[in-house]
Amino acid sequence: MMFVFLVLIPHTMQTIATTCPNASRCVCDEEKHYAKCTNRLVIPVLPSYVTSLDFSRNFLMHLQRSTFTALEALKLENLSLANDNICRATSDSLNDLLYLRSLDLSRNPMILSVAVTAIMSIRSPFFSTLIINMNPWKFIGIGSTLNALCTAFNLTHVSLRYSYDTSLSFNEMSKCVVLQFFDVSKGHIQFLEPGFLKHIKELNLQNNGITLRRGGFFGRKSTCSFPQIEILRLENNRIRNLDNRLSCLDKLRILILDNNPLMQISTNTFINLPSLSHLSIANLGDGLNTVKSLAFGSTSLNSLNFSGNKFMFKSLLSNIYFDKYNIFKLVPNLTELDLSGNIVDTSDVLTTMLLPVKFLKKLWLKNCGMSSLPTDFFSKMPHLQEFVASYNNISAWDGNIVLETILP
Repeated sequence: MMFVFLVLIPHTMQTIATTCPNASRCVCDEEKHYAKCTNRLVIPVLPSYVTSLDFSRNFLMHLQRSTFTALEALKLENLSLANDNICRATSDSLNDLLYLRSLDLSRNPMILSVAVTAIMSIRSPFFSTLIINMNPWKFIGIGSTLNALCTAFNLTHVSLRYSYDTSLSFNEMSKCVVLQFFDVSKGHIQFLEPGFLKHIKELNLQNNGITLRRGGFFGRKSTCSFPQIEILRLENNRIRNLDNRLSCLDKLRILILDNNPLMQISTNTFINLPSLSHLSIANLGDGLNTVKSLAFGSTSLNSLNFSGNKFMFKSLLSNIYFDKYNIFKLVPNLTELDLSGNIVDTSDVLTTMLLPVKFLKKLWLKNCGMSSLPTDFFSKMPHLQEFVASYNNISAWDGNIVLETILP
């Protein structure tokens, strides 16, 4: 007699949905390989095409390995767990997301150690983007915390907006050797300690309380802190002086300095930025009183936003608070200029200031207190394509005179 023994081995099948679950709480987009679910207690089984999941505004509370069982069969690359009321996490919670590239843990009430526990459980070799905006941590030492994470992962993009820390030490981030994008905007940072980050390309420091030390933060030619930086945002801070503070940034293309309490822009402030193409230094309030001769000197500058500064470009003040002959003399490649929200004298100042700018294509003069336009105004700007002068007091003007040399 032959006996056949059947041994049953328990096996958990990985399930993949063919359609998007519960249309009222989840939305899927096959073309974008994307799914978004809200107001749920657990992560549902999702279609196989999903590589990006926005699971924000849910009620996960506790991150465990089993929390992500429904995702194990997916090649999930991007995961947002923002605002999910997460308070706890186990040390293996994200072990099985082996294709993960980016993680968003913003706006959760977890303490720092819980966040670090969750992040350190990631085993994906592709993980490079970390977003933890609006976290509740105070006095944590952003630099040292990131340094620990950079030891474990090749982080290229980090966002820590709305931070409560008042200081930031780049010197403590020495392990973040491949970091390219760093956003610590809209926080409470007042003090910056310099450090060397070789590959940083974009640094967002706007909306803090930062002042820049003379010749200190960015370094010098031989010791430049950010030799590859291309975009630097410093608007809405407490920067009062730019003298000798912007040297050695040879790759910098975009610089934004709006809403800082600057009182003066000195000669050759931007001359040592050989790649600068866009400069915005707008809405400085009533404090700016002097723009020195050749202040904007830059052979690479294409776009200048100087709007909303209430600066008096008046003939009587020329050679005292600004130099109408030389203010734009060394900006030969300027194609876009916004002087809106300043007081501009059209009798001779405007034409004289713009005379050296031969390739201007766009000019904005909104709300400049102008009552007329200079005779033969446009003849000096043969490449002009766009001109805006709204919100002025120009009630009538003779187009034949103003446009005399460009009318057919």
